[in-house]
Amino acid sequence: MGMDEILLRFKRRGTLAVVGQLVDLDLMNSINSTEWKGREAESCKLVQFSQAKPVSRSEQTDFVFTVSYRPHGDAGTAKGHDAWSGLWSDGWKIKHLNISKDGVLLDAEGNPLPDGRPPVVVECSLYKTIDYNLFDFGEQID
Repeated sequence: MGMDEILLRFKRRGTLAVVGQLVDLDLMNSINSTEWKGREAESCKLVQFSQAKPVSRSEQTDFVFTVSYRPHGDAGTAKGHDAWSGLWSDGWKIKHLNISKDGVLLDAEGNPLPDGRPPVVVECSLYKTIDYNLFDFGEQID
């Protein structure tokens, strides 16, 4: 998808339990379900995390979390081999026209769209939602 993403970075000190909590909550495969840090629901996704140095399970180290912010209405179109599909994104959701395999526009029930009617847009969510406020990302950096 081709859109400019806003990256938010956070730094948190802790033990490897920090990463364990992240995995337990499955944050890498989730978007925020509620407003989080002044950003609307379903607009933020954890895209990367790293630790400053390898440590034992009980040692403290710094972790950096990178969250991508894609506000609603921030649309992008498919590029490369996906461009033919007519897919586009709106924030973290994927949208496309309701169309048959034969290229016929369809209504909401899957029937051929009557002449003169506007195309029906289908919206798909790729990620589950979770309340990001349950996790301590630490202090924002950058």
